[in-house]
Amino acid sequence: MYDPLLHRLVHKLMKKNFFQLLLQLRQLGCEVVYGSFNKMYLHTKKRDFEEAKNSMEFVFRTIKENSLFSWVTFTPVEYWRCLLFKDIYNYAGIKESNPESVLSRWDISLHLPEAIQQIFKHTVGEYLLKVYRYNEKLKIEKVEPVVKDEGDVPMESANASANPKDDIQVMDTVEDYKKEPDHEFICKLIDEHFSQKMFEKLTNIQR
Repeated sequence: MYDPLLHRLVHKLMKKNFFQLLLQLRQLGCEVVYGSFNKMYLHTKKRDFEEAKNSMEFVFRTIKENSLFSWVTFTPVEYWRCLLFKDIYNYAGIKESNPESVLSRWDISLHLPEAIQQIFKHTVGEYLLKVYRYNEKLKIEKVEPVVKDEGDVPMESANASANPKDDIQVMDTVEDYKKEPDHEFICKLIDEHFSQKMFEKLTNIQR
């Protein structure tokens, strides 16, 4: 028998535990790009695959030592070398398991005029590759950027505007992006390359 009040209570408890899980992930050094009850995208801040893998194994072990999450099963499905993420329906990236190709899914492109759908995908793909190659260069040169530690953001505040589907994104803030080692490169890339390129493409489309 379905009881809406009981369902609401259980769901409320699930959300409370979920927010506690997100908080612990952040305390262990992970940025939660996206989170739901059955899937997460985590930013490890590591530049090397083995470092990222070892870091996640440590994080999962540490979390499961907490009795509150001892029943939770963590299964890494994929590691990304580079990921441009809007939501689970709109993203593109280069997987560690297949670094020779770009996986791209942009449902928002289907709402664009057919004449510019491919332009959109090619432009996003070019941006992704340029950022990926820059980060690969940094990794080879072993450049370690200085990152200011501004402390953790309280999880209750970060998730105050969570949507009804319980999909949480807590990294999408200006300050978070400023901490990324490629932030200055991306700003310069958009300002000096893509701004002019998009202006030219839009001009051609309007003709």
